[in-house]
Amino acid sequence: SSITGSFYVIKTSGSDYCNNAHFINNHIKYGSAGIILSGTVGVYKNSLIIQDNIFSDQYSTAISISRFNSPVISSNVISNDSPSSSTAIGLGSSIGSIRVVKNRISKTQPAGSVSIGIAISSCNSNLADKGLIANNFVYMAGTVRVRGITVYNSINQQILHNSVNITNVHAGSSALYLEGGDSIYINNNIFANQGGGYSIYWKSGNILGSDNNDLYTAGPYL
Repeated sequence: SSITGSFYVIKTSGSDYCNNAHFINNHIKYGSAGIILSGTVGVYKNSLIIQDNIFSDQYSTAISISRFNSPVISSNVISNDSPSSSTAIGLGSSIGSIRVVKNRISKTQPAGSVSIGIAISSCNSNLADKGLIANNFVYMAGTVRVRGITVYNSINQQILHNSVNITNVHAGSSALYLEGGDSIYINNNIFANQGGGYSIYWKSGNILGSDNNDLYTAGPYL
């Protein structure tokens, strides 16, 4: 016999349990997803910390959170060879001093459509307290399209001191993918695509600063 469906290790939505939730020094293995947490529309949850955990072999995503104020996702190790389209760290519709820092991600994508290392979507920080995606290491391999770091429709986000290495052979893969948004800062990163795709794919949006980045691609376009 067999069992099908979605099985999550930790999942809650719109609950007060999302406030002041700390997940530290755990090993989370298997499941459709590792941690999925969400506030409710217009009500942001506070003081979330996901830190120093090991995530291994989730089918879809290791960490997916939305509608949080100033969440911290730090120093996690994520490895995944999922056959499905998947995201290692997904952060959506959040505000404040967002911190996605010092995470190590290794993913091989043999099938599916698009796989992403770190995805920041519709996250709006303010000028005095910008979001920070920094000091992460992302490695992506496989044969279908991958994106090391994606920033989509977000405001006042800093992308600093990250190392992204793409060995994936899909021509549409990119180390950094940008679409929409405003006031994005990109400094002191290494974006390498050894598979022939893009180092940075800037589809749209406003970049306010981009300095001291090392860009490499084996293909015709940076």
